[in-house]
Amino acid sequence: MAKQTTNMTKIQGPRNRGDRKRFKGFRTRSLQAFSLVEVLVGTVVAGMTVVAVYLGLASGFQTMRATREDLRATQILIERLEAIRGCNWTTLVNSPPPDFEVSQFPDTGTGAGGVTYSGEVVLGSAGNLVNFTNTPTYVSDQT
Repeated sequence: MAKQTTNMTKIQGPRNRGDRKRFKGFRTRSLQAFSLVEVLVGTVVAGMTVVAVYLGLASGFQTMRATREDLRATQILIERLEAIRGCNWTTLVNSPPPDFEVSQFPDTGTGAGGVTYSGEVVLGSAGNLVNFTNTPTYVSDQT
């Protein structure tokens, strides 16, 4: 068996000053580093990314809180209107429903009070309501 040899050459950097002119701009990987400008640009980009992520999360949490409060206010109003809807007019006039205050997250002693929803029930005059009867009548527009 014949011994096989491979012709592998090592890539090396310049050895003396004359070789450096020939290999202008050549640096080995171990000698390369980032410049101050590159570090500053990278830091600014990373900082802007962190701020953008933080603002996105804060905006999302604020939107969720506002939506939760709006939904709870709607639920409270529907609950109160359903109670009023079950009453007849004379009951409402003689004993109107009281004003209300409902706390979503009552203060638990930590100093972080919750949201309080308050409402006022105002009964106005019936206005120009027409009494309907079971006997239909014909009204002519001709005079």
